[in-house]
Amino acid sequence: MGTKRQIKRNQVREKRKNAKKNLKDFEKTVSSMPTQCALCESKFNPKNDLQLDSWMVRVSEKGIAMFCERCYVDE
Repeated sequence: MGTKRQIKRNQVREKRKNAKKNLKDFEKTVSSMPTQCALCESKFNPKNDLQLDSWMVRVSEKGIAMFCERCYVDE
């Protein structure tokens, strides 16, 4: 096997490894997302298209917070 081919294969392997790690980190973040409004504690239904379009997600150093349409407008 040529050296060029081996280098290219190692680069592809490294990219695949990094992509898997990033995906795992993303899945961990998504699974830890809250399921209710941070202010009024109303439940979030991810299968409801209206809620998907109207709820807001705020990511900060403190963590992830979700706000329903009513609370986000009042804020």
